[in-house]
Amino acid sequence: MKGHCRFSASKAVKAQLLLRGKVKLESLNIDPRTALGLDASYSERGGVGIGAAVLTSLETLEPVDCKIYISRVCVPYIPGLLAFRELAVMAPAASPLSPKADVVMVDGHGIAHPRRFGIASHVGVILERPSIGVAKRKLTGRLVEEAGVRYVVQNGEKLAVVVGEPPRGVYVSPGHMITLEEAASVAKAAVKPGGWMPEPTRLADRISRAVKTIVKGQTLISYSHTSLCSARLGPGVEDLERPLLKAGIEVE
Repeated sequence: MKGHCRFSASKAVKAQLLLRGKVKLESLNIDPRTALGLDASYSERGGVGIGAAVLTSLETLEPVDCKIYISRVCVPYIPGLLAFRELAVMAPAASPLSPKADVVMVDGHGIAHPRRFGIASHVGVILERPSIGVAKRKLTGRLVEEAGVRYVVQNGEKLAVVVGEPPRGVYVSPGHMITLEEAASVAKAAVKPGGWMPEPTRLADRISRAVKTIVKGQTLISYSHTSLCSARLGPGVEDLERPLLKAGIEVE
């Protein structure tokens, strides 16, 4: 298939089963002040991925710094194996900022995953940082309400907490080096009044989608926070340097 590469789903599953042994669900033991929000968008035309990493103050809920990485992506989308597609653009964007973050928030699941190793767990293990999964849809388990709190439960284990009220809300699960209770607390505190998504991942989502319009050859969607970002380009997308600069985005 055009734009796709040789990828073994069975080997990817084995890698998840191996790496999940490195996940530690332990107390954060600090009051986090900064969070790194991660998300990715794709332009199917040419198979280009855009990874956005937004360092956000948890005190003001405003962005502090932003990195973008754009590259061709060849791994197809396979449910449960999202990390193997998205990390190609997420990891290079996240690496320069992750040491400054007390916690990493990823658009996707942590342990609320069929193999207890979603993209947020994968990111946490790779970056060696506390990580939280913030997902828009449930991937596994069933919803159980307890004392007014909705949990995702499987085999008697609480995997995630629903943050927000129906019909909106996100599934928050620990990824690595944090507990379920702490993950839910951090996520709730990161939602602005009237909102439903934690700001770090919401900002990363908005920025990656805005930059996607440049990749598609369209005019940049007006979004003020893109001016905070600097971008790096992977092989095969060097032609994007001029339109990015024209849009006010520094290219490293």
